[in-house]
Amino acid sequence: MARRFKFNVLDSYAVAAQTQRVVVYKPNSTIVENEVNLSLYDRVVRLGNVPAPHLQLFISLIQTHVPVGVTIRLASLLRHCSAVRRMSNDAVERLVPYELVDIGANLGHPSYKNDLNDVLKRAKQAGLCKLMITGTSEKISAESMKLAETMPGFLYFTAGVHPHDAKDFGEDSLDTLRTLQAHQQCVAVGECGLDFNRNFSPPDVQKEVFRKQAKKYVEMGLYIGLTG
Repeated sequence: MARRFKFNVLDSYAVAAQTQRVVVYKPNSTIVENEVNLSLYDRVVRLGNVPAPHLQLFISLIQTHVPVGVTIRLASLLRHCSAVRRMSNDAVERLVPYELVDIGANLGHPSYKNDLNDVLKRAKQAGLCKLMITGTSEKISAESMKLAETMPGFLYFTAGVHPHDAKDFGEDSLDTLRTLQAHQQCVAVGECGLDFNRNFSPPDVQKEVFRKQAKKYVEMGLYIGLTG
């Protein structure tokens, strides 16, 4: 459900960040309806008096931090590391001065089935730069991979078997998970570990499955996301 728009670019750049690319519209150009469709995850801002040498820096800003519709003017002092440290301009004081990364979002849970797009939209608008979907079983890990592929550069995932699902761990589970973990957007093994609170899987089964996962992946030098 893309939003259509139409406007003339008078004295600023209009920049549309569309997933993996940034389109820059220069002054005196016209953007007509149906020519550019902006998804829920894009940014459209106006950049006032931004010289060409600074343009790439501001594009980076837009991709990560700038709220929809805000106007940016060149600040007299600008330091950019992995995020914006300081900008002496009132127009951009709302920017988050650091990168927000959610390292454990259980988006595979059925409770997100009806409003997942809205959840992701709100996460973007709140300034979240990256979001890692937690894999808790073979099935959810595979679904997390497919979801991550819809938003590369923003969504990532983990692949593993949570102790609640240890009872379903089979002979081919390690190979299945390893295939998922080879994906470029998979950032860790997990979620795995031990959980004796409710014992959805017997404790001895939890221990054995955790031992198998930990031994295999430590040998391979992979990161492990633990629960306990």
